[in-house]
Amino acid sequence: MLEKMGEFLYSRLDGYKDHQLTAIQWAREFYPFSAGCLPMEPEAKVLDLGCYFRLNPSAGIIGVDLAPGMLRALKEKFRGKQLEPI
Repeated sequence: MLEKMGEFLYSRLDGYKDHQLTAIQWAREFYPFSAGCLPMEPEAKVLDLGCYFRLNPSAGIIGVDLAPGMLRALKEKFRGKQLEPI
């Protein structure tokens, strides 16, 4: 039986970031570069980019994910931030 995508992603939540950084060629260069291309004005709105909070702490993030558990984990990680899960 195939695993539902949301369950598949949520079950791998603990090692997800490390996996992405080691399994994807150039990820360590790409992620900071792409985050640096985002708007930096106060209260900018960004779609689904939790790592952006480090660069622009006042940004509002709209989280979109197939796995509700991933969005819960994002809200937990960035408590007090402007995060709206969909």
